[in-house]
Amino acid sequence: MNCSIKERNQNEAAFFSGNGAYRQLDCGSYGIEKLCDRLGDLLYEHLTKELPKLQAEINQKHEDNQYELTQLGEPRETLEDQKRYLISLAQDFQALTKAAVDGSVIVFRIFET
Repeated sequence: MNCSIKERNQNEAAFFSGNGAYRQLDCGSYGIEKLCDRLGDLLYEHLTKELPKLQAEINQKHEDNQYELTQLGEPRETLEDQKRYLISLAQDFQALTKAAVDGSVIVFRIFET
């Protein structure tokens, strides 16, 4: 049924006023406009209650991610930086393997917390 909002409101008013069960209700307790108002109020209440929790959760996740990024060390953005980092890891592994074969003890930065 395609009708304008004005026609819809008139049809709704006629329905509720013509139906005996609804005539006893307060006119402010039924209808699409009242439903929209009530749903808008409920949405506002919900957002007012939940948005601060969401903001706190976002802030905590951001802090956690920032901490994890610092644990990764300096950024390795260029290919040269990445190569240098991998060579350093390979050299540490080689020294650790040599120490194990020789039976000596060496403390490596990759095992430090």
